[in-house]
Amino acid sequence: MSHLAEESCGDMTTKEIKDELDKMGVSYEGCLERSEIVRVYQEAKQKNSRDRPHGGRLCNAPSNSEGNGDMLKFLNCSMDVIGQGMNKLLTSVNQKFDLMDDKLKGLEAKKTEVKEMLYKEPKTALGRLQQLKNTAAIRDFENALDDTLRVAKEQRTNIKEEILQAKGLQLP
Repeated sequence: MSHLAEESCGDMTTKEIKDELDKMGVSYEGCLERSEIVRVYQEAKQKNSRDRPHGGRLCNAPSNSEGNGDMLKFLNCSMDVIGQGMNKLLTSVNQKFDLMDDKLKGLEAKKTEVKEMLYKEPKTALGRLQQLKNTAAIRDFENALDDTLRVAKEQRTNIKEEILQAKGLQLP
């Protein structure tokens, strides 16, 4: 096995192998010969490849005895999870906004339908009076609907901006 390990690290200097072990947080203390250092390096690489999920980043929480390399891997994995959560949240918010937009469009269609019905020519004076009252009520309804649409769009924009800002705070 020592010969195979030597071949796979043949293009690396002993110092480079030690640097890689330091990055992985693996101790090579007590290794006097290059073959021992290469063996420790190969074992560390195999352990990392077994522990690595399909996403490519190590997601095991580091123990206190492991070095900064494992902590960095853990933090990177955590940022991936946070990023995925932010993407799910943004998708959910967009779906809810689309649903709200559909409901508001339905209200506008209903408003148009009611308006057409109310603007038919009345046949009596009492009908004309009722038509005037309905016209005032429609105007109030239209103003309230316009205000609701404006506020909903502003809130949607603000929420999207806040989510995108929070997403932008993620570390690469």
